[in-house]
Amino acid sequence: MRLLFALLLVLATTAIAVAERRVALVMADDDYRLVRPLANPIHDGEAMEAALKKLGFDVVLETNRDLRRMRRALDDFRQDAKGADVALVYFSGHGVEISGDNRLLPVDADPSSLDALDKTSLPLEEVAATRSRPPRKSG
Repeated sequence: MRLLFALLLVLATTAIAVAERRVALVMADDDYRLVRPLANPIHDGEAMEAALKKLGFDVVLETNRDLRRMRRALDDFRQDAKGADVALVYFSGHGVEISGDNRLLPVDADPSSLDALDKTSLPLEEVAATRSRPPRKSG
């Protein structure tokens, strides 16, 4: 009887998961122009893409994007995430904190000064706002 209950629970959970619309944006940068290049972000992004696809996510993988293209990917993702039950953004690459503001570094980030770095990096708040949505109404 326990085995039957466990099997029914697994089937019910799987059916709920399948019915959900899950979307993910995976960004990975390692080929930095003015900052020390990294060895693994692209591999990490590809591994995350594969793992999320196994969990039923529709995944968009963006690699080695400049700031303009990162923002464009976020804008596209905002549209893709409309009506989704789960929306996830993953980033692998350099990040910095400037005066309490966490930022992701695109491949064209300019570390020559704090002002230049601030202007050429992506605020984490901007990423978080991309996947935000109003809470569901209970009823």
